[in-house]
Amino acid sequence: MRAYTAALTSGARLPLVGRGEALASLQAGWQRALAGRRQLVWLTGGAGIGKTTLIEHAAAHRGGAAGSVN
Repeated sequence: MRAYTAALTSGARLPLVGRGEALASLQAGWQRALAGRRQLVWLTGGAGIGKTTLIEHAAAHRGGAAGSVN
């Protein structure tokens, strides 16, 4: 618990656990968008399930590609 609290207060990104398939889907969608194909992502889930963390990881790992995540 202490490491978790330290990560939260330091601004460090928490590890992404059990979201490999969802992350891969977001990354594939990003690649399709870069290729000129429109994409829409609808991300839902209960409070605290990791929606923001998933999006932060996807944005951080988009390979330096130009564009924005809104």
